[in-house]
Amino acid sequence: GALPSLRDYVLVSQYRVSVDHFERRSDGSWLFRQLGPGDVLRLRSIKLRLRVDELYEGVALEPRVGRLRAKGVG
Repeated sequence: GALPSLRDYVLVSQYRVSVDHFERRSDGSWLFRQLGPGDVLRLRSIKLRLRVDELYEGVALEPRVGRLRAKGVG
C-alpha cells in the first residue's frame, strides 16, 4: 500500500453525530465501523478510547444545505 504505517482512518461528520472508522487489520484488509451517539471510538494503534458524544460536546452541527432530492419529490 501507499501508506503501510496508516492504521486508522477516521471521518467525523459535521452534519450529524456520526463517525466512520476504518481500521487496518494485520492481513492488510480494512475493518469498517460506523459509530453514533453512545458509541466509543477505539484507536488501538495509539491506545485511545473516546466517547463519540465527547467529540461533539459544544459543537453546533451544520444544517445540510442543497441536499439532493429524488425526481418528482418536493
